Amino acid sequence: MPRGASRRFYVVDWTDERIYVYEQDGRVVPSAAVDLAADNVWPAGITFADETLHVVDWLSTKVFAYERDGSRAAAADFDLVSDNGWPTGITFAANRFHVVDPLMDKVYAYGTDGTREMDADFDLAGGNGSADGIAAANDRLHVLDVEDQTVYAYGGDGGRVADQDFVLDEDNEDGAGITHADGRFFVVDGVDGRVYGYARTGECPTAGAFGFACGPAPLVDHGTIAPGRWRSPDTFVPWKGEVASAADSSGGSAAAQITRSVTGSPDS
Repeated sequence: MPRGASRRFYVVDWTDERIYVYEQDGRVVPSAAVDLAADNVWPAGITFADETLHVVDWLSTKVFAYERDGSRAAAADFDLVSDNGWPTGITFAANRFHVVDPLMDKVYAYGTDGTREMDADFDLAGGNGSADGIAAANDRLHVLDVEDQTVYAYGGDGGRVADQDFVLDEDNEDGAGITHADGRFFVVDGVDGRVYGYARTGECPTAGAFGFACGPAPLVDHGTIAPGRWRSPDTFVPWKGEVASAADSSGGSAAAQITRSVTGSPDS
């Protein structure tokens, strides 16, 4: 991911109908928060593309666009196709938006202007039936599954890349959104209000089994965690009293999705 002062995490919360902004060390940036449009009432995913934030709405089945300063970029909005009626995540890669739909067990592709690109659609694997977030990295798409707490990997053509799957940390059992930056995946947990960082050897110069560190931040060996469940120490708790409003007061369903701003290649 290109370096730059603008690198921040954006966590969209459907309880508050707001996008919260965090520095890479987890400090909240209150002045950068974005209130969603009145009809963007059920945000289900967020991504960053062309210097613009794009929020997919489950209820409206529409993608809403916002400038970083919070102003609407309505000209960049687009509607989802009718059969893509249960969106739970969005990412941008290869000049396309990719919207995951667990009801149809499918990832739908849209061009930068919202036009359908059916040739880039693909079906999810049989076990990936509870998708709730999607991220792009290394010419692959990675889909978070909340039921089996696994991130499934797919090639650019939609083919499975099973050796790049990984299992979430046992504490990260309520994953609600995923993004990728600086050689790591970040998964927001919708109940404990924490963002978990994961590193993968798939991005090291020399490939190897999960559990070997690459980059400046080594992995933490939790000992009892099964192979593939390796958490990076750049896990953080957002510096905000209500823990990023990532869950309602009852500690119920997850309510947050995450992306990372970049200069250049989004979600990279």
